[in-house]
Amino acid sequence: MPPLLRRALLRLAQVAVTFLLFGACNKIGFYFEVENGVSILFPASAVGIVCCMYFGAWAALGIILGTIATPWSPNADLPSLLLSGSISALEAMIPSLIFRWRRDLVTDLRDMKSLLTFLLFGTIVNTAFSAIIGNLLVVTHPPGVLLQWREVFVWWIADFTAALLLATPALAFGGALLSRFRIDRPERPRSITNTLQIVTVIILLGFSASLAIRLYLNEEYIRQGLVSPQFEVKRQRVMAVTTIIDGFVLLTLVLASATLLLKISRPFRQIRSALEAMREGEPLDAARIDSRYLEFRTIAETLEQTARTLQQREEELRLQTERAVAASSIKSDFLAKMSHELRTPLNSIIGFSDLLMEQEETIDGGKRIAFLENVATSARHLLKLINDLLDIARIESGKMRLHFEDVDLRHAIANTVASTTPLFARKRQEVEVLLPDEPMIARADISRVEQVLLNLLANANKFSPEGEKISVRSRADAGRWRIEVADRGIGISADDQRRIFDEFEQVFTRGPNSAGTGLGLALARRYVEAHGGRIEVQSAVGEGSVFSVTLPRG
Repeated sequence: MPPLLRRALLRLAQVAVTFLLFGACNKIGFYFEVENGVSILFPASAVGIVCCMYFGAWAALGIILGTIATPWSPNADLPSLLLSGSISALEAMIPSLIFRWRRDLVTDLRDMKSLLTFLLFGTIVNTAFSAIIGNLLVVTHPPGVLLQWREVFVWWIADFTAALLLATPALAFGGALLSRFRIDRPERPRSITNTLQIVTVIILLGFSASLAIRLYLNEEYIRQGLVSPQFEVKRQRVMAVTTIIDGFVLLTLVLASATLLLKISRPFRQIRSALEAMREGEPLDAARIDSRYLEFRTIAETLEQTARTLQQREEELRLQTERAVAASSIKSDFLAKMSHELRTPLNSIIGFSDLLMEQEETIDGGKRIAFLENVATSARHLLKLINDLLDIARIESGKMRLHFEDVDLRHAIANTVASTTPLFARKRQEVEVLLPDEPMIARADISRVEQVLLNLLANANKFSPEGEKISVRSRADAGRWRIEVADRGIGISADDQRRIFDEFEQVFTRGPNSAGTGLGLALARRYVEAHGGRIEVQSAVGEGSVFSVTLPRG
């Protein structure tokens, strides 16, 4: 269907709905006429207000047509009907115009500002305007009488009561009721506070309107002086209206009580059950808390988020506990291994020292030198272990100090390769060094950089077979210097690659490759990260490993 035709049909439907409803309610008002063309019950005004709030000016056209189609007098001429319809249309359009002018107001009256605005312009000001203008221009009076205030009061109280008891709840709760049948827009939950505000206003003002009508009836009784047949008919109609108002207020009280019992007490029970389920560790689903009120939905969503957060923290705590247990086990293994590592050089030192002292007179010069070399080697090994432990302790406590200066990393690489030449010579391994021609200037502590490279080269020597080649490559890489140490050794599995940079971790805990404390790569990672760099490994079992260190350029 073309958009223009669809829009035209929609407007026509809005006019038709307003016309039918207003005309039917106008007939009802005619039955409750108590004054000269003035009714004590006029629900058509509520219909007009609601339709104009939803349909706008097109509803005003339906009001005028409905007034013309249902005249109160068979002798009514077209101009007077047009005038009456226009007054009713203006009465209905006043709140609609206010709400369209003030964009911060909402037609479903879900906040206090919108509710008070509608009570002022949708039940009081507009109905007072209609009562005064209608009594001036529509109602016929005796000669010389311009306005009958008693008739104005009856007109106003009829329109006000209808607007309060019919239009207000229709706007406030009708939208929420219709939203259940709409799938194109998400439902907007109403707050309990707003609901109680509307119910309280309807009850208080409804009783006030009923009291005002009774006072009017008592005044009429005194004015009449006797109960005439005409007055008895008027009294019956007025009493019927007050009974309707009292019944509507009673119905409002019953519905409010039922709402408290069903719509409020039930979600509280569901929230209590949800909390008990959370205590047992079950997940909480906010959709299980059945309520359309904003407060309950907010509580349910908050509880759901809290449950997820608690589960996440429980999982984090479980992981931390597992890590703590694993760390405790690793440290126990480390202490056991360190006790062995420390005893070995100490036993060597003590043993050879005792031999030197006991056999000082009989030992020859060659043995003496060999014994002293063993003592020196063991002492250096022991010193390295102690230094590594001290470095780890300083790093853990944040007391490790680095001395940064502009250095050429090529010198650090050359010095480290030179110092490890004896290691590679023993296994007949070849070290290939590829360095760039330009200086590799970096802001670094050269002693720590050399220690990192020393650990990487020592590992390459340790895990590579005899006669293999180890490569040391350097190049610029996106504003950084990249140094790679590649070997063709036994390689590292993917699972082991994730843990080899942690303290006290070793890939091999038994066999010829188990020597060491598991501190070398951990220290290397800490040193590199302290320089703002990164250390990584690429490896596969049986295919060798490539350790890469990236450092910021100076």
